[in-house]
Amino acid sequence: MRRLFLAVGLSLLLLSVSCTSQRSVEMARTAQGLLSEGKGLEAAHYYEAAAHASPSDAHLRYNHLYALHAAGEYEQVLDSVDDAIERFPARLEFLRLKARTLSLMGRADEAAEVYRALLALNPGDTAYLALVMDEAVSNGMDTLAEEVALHLLWEPAYEKRALTVLDARSPGSWYGEALVYLTRQD
Repeated sequence: MRRLFLAVGLSLLLLSVSCTSQRSVEMARTAQGLLSEGKGLEAAHYYEAAAHASPSDAHLRYNHLYALHAAGEYEQVLDSVDDAIERFPARLEFLRLKARTLSLMGRADEAAEVYRALLALNPGDTAYLALVMDEAVSNGMDTLAEEVALHLLWEPAYEKRALTVLDARSPGSWYGEALVYLTRQD
């Protein structure tokens, strides 16, 4: 009898987890459709409900914050992103979202510090470094762009982009001459 109750209890537990997972998948699909239609705030509500139903799912949590970001709800993103960073410390995309949000809010110094923390956690990802360098250039964070460019200068796949950034920061320096040499037509 005891085994029967245990088996029934486990079955009910698995069924409830399955229903919760299915419900969160359906909410996430609806949210994705809304987000692709440009309805970020509505999508954020669905992602929030899906994340609440599956609290250990970092993707749902990120998508919720990204939808808020897409809707221009930057204060809400900042209010929640630190909790997500603490909850999912291995997911660096939360730090990047925080940095982009701060940058869009005109808080460039704070954004640059978050980018630096992010780069310290993942210095070997040169593709990501190049992305950060480009974001820094487009958001007027010249010092950060220069720091990253100096690191990327030694990566053959990114040296031209790095030299372009460095030449813009120091016109007339050897960076410009090196860029001309690398881009010359034979």
